[in-house]
Amino acid sequence: MSIIRSFRSSLPVLRVGRFNSTTAKQNDFRSKLMDQVKQAMKAKNTIASTTFRSALAEINNADKAGKEPLNEAGMVAVVRKGIQRRTDAAAKFSEANRQDLAQKELNEVQLLESLVPPLLTAKQLDVHLKAVLDALPAGTDLRRSTGLIFKELYSRVNAATVTGELVKQRLKALTEEVI
Repeated sequence: MSIIRSFRSSLPVLRVGRFNSTTAKQNDFRSKLMDQVKQAMKAKNTIASTTFRSALAEINNADKAGKEPLNEAGMVAVVRKGIQRRTDAAAKFSEANRQDLAQKELNEVQLLESLVPPLLTAKQLDVHLKAVLDALPAGTDLRRSTGLIFKELYSRVNAATVTGELVKQRLKALTEEVI
């Protein structure tokens, strides 16, 4: 017994630390969501904590499925998909005369919408797109330089505040005005 004790005492102590602790710099959106989960749990609000946990799980799953970690715009896009899915479910529940379940889904939508930044309006987006179009060299074929326009727009605007579909629609409308 004394041999084992002496052997144990001669080994260096290996200390293991958590690399993903709360003090480590994390993505701002993810930390905001985790704070919301903690607040909901402290307030014993099961609906909010379950909703925020499911959003966090969806983000983590999308993060693991992709080749590289999600940026803030990707996380917001995942939450927006969750909002859309819940809105569709609420509509289906309303059609089936299940107002209790529809209201539950709409409450979850309101909670998730409090997390995401508001989308730019069409007028605000037009202002940014016109600035990008004015910055293009003269004689540029607008239809062929769509990728450059998108790249320049996303360097000026947070990608989480616009949807790709709205950008496509507004860009098409503005290029038809120019041509």
